[in-house]
Amino acid sequence: MELVQVTSQEIIKPSSPTPPHLKYFKISIFDQLYPVYYEPLLFFYRSNPNLSIEEKLGRLKESLSKTLTRFYPLAGKIKDSTTIHCNDEGVLFAVARVGYAMIDCLKPLNIELLNKFIVLHPTCKESPEKSVQLGIQVNIFTCGGIAIGISFLHKFIDGTTFMAFVKGWAAITRENFNQEWCRHSVGASLFPPNHGQFSAQMPFFAEITPRPEQKKIAKWFVIDAAAITSLKMKSRSENVYNPTRAEAISGLIWKCLISSDSPEPTTLVHLINLRPKLSPPLPENSVGVIMWRAIATYDPRKERKKELPRLVDLLRKSIAEVSAEYLSKLQGQEGKEKMFKVLEEGREIYARSRRTYVVSSISKMGFYEADFGWGNPLWATVSPIIQEVQINMIYQIQTESGNGIEVMAILEDRDMEKLERHPEFRAYARLKPDFQALQACI
Repeated sequence: MELVQVTSQEIIKPSSPTPPHLKYFKISIFDQLYPVYYEPLLFFYRSNPNLSIEEKLGRLKESLSKTLTRFYPLAGKIKDSTTIHCNDEGVLFAVARVGYAMIDCLKPLNIELLNKFIVLHPTCKESPEKSVQLGIQVNIFTCGGIAIGISFLHKFIDGTTFMAFVKGWAAITRENFNQEWCRHSVGASLFPPNHGQFSAQMPFFAEITPRPEQKKIAKWFVIDAAAITSLKMKSRSENVYNPTRAEAISGLIWKCLISSDSPEPTTLVHLINLRPKLSPPLPENSVGVIMWRAIATYDPRKERKKELPRLVDLLRKSIAEVSAEYLSKLQGQEGKEKMFKVLEEGREIYARSRRTYVVSSISKMGFYEADFGWGNPLWATVSPIIQEVQINMIYQIQTESGNGIEVMAILEDRDMEKLERHPEFRAYARLKPDFQALQACI
């Protein structure tokens, strides 16, 4: 018997048609700079005796249809290099039965099983014009718990868009949704797309795309609230008196991964949600990849010691550079030339570096707010199947309590061994999410 058996697949369409004046959604140049792949995430929920599985599935499908009317570009298809045709073709919805109880999957983690909870693998097998933008698989465990695996097309959806959609879907399922519709083509109005043939990408993607010969591994680590407080204190300096938890954790991981015997620089890229940084700020339900990057480089030929406060200082300076004033210079048709120059400068930095790591801090996106009416998730994370298209990637996700940070690292096996064995990392982080309370919850 299959570990996970898909029992049904269907297309869910919006409950009402998209109005004619919203049929064509213009994308931004940021969308164009991202490659075509699916980002997979998982949400695990305890069993709930008050609702049958059939009731849950019915509510999920009905509310998904209603949600797609508000996030209408997600139910459309790519028309060309600058446009999404909001033609209401819908999203993929699958149901699968799992031959295990949830506890047998999570304690210890069964990676093989986790990878089967996703209906659309990261590698996009069809052309963008034929690809759905969302694939959802509801996995039903023998204990009654469920895991919802969602793949979103990262070409036109970033983490902020995705979580605005998921939280909206959950709220509509609970019949508690009062958010406005997504704003139409707001990203393209600020950062217009390049017309015609356009194949440029954010240069760091070349650094995090695995080569066939690379042996990579994904692991989860937890840094709890007390450890974060201690780490932030250790990260302080005159320049950065109050480091954020993302800065402190990124600085720690960066320090542990920097090679002590190489004269070459090492680069750390932080992905940045631009919505709150723009003037005026954009709402979180603004659809698109409205993201940029901050580049910090440690050069052993210029730095005396790889001290944690100094690395955090480098991170803070790189993030601070992405200001409202800086972004205003990238806007409009005139900003494209500046943007391409900045991208080329980044490409040169990566070329000079021994290695480039990319950090996606998604700890403030509200993963654990996705309550569909049967409680908040027990665990929410990026699916390990993302290894198909990523390496040298670090995700920071909040823990269920909201006080700690879960780090998902996708690294070469040698780098992972270096990280795990580093005494400073071991002083703050422990391997794996702790599911000690799981037995009582399911």
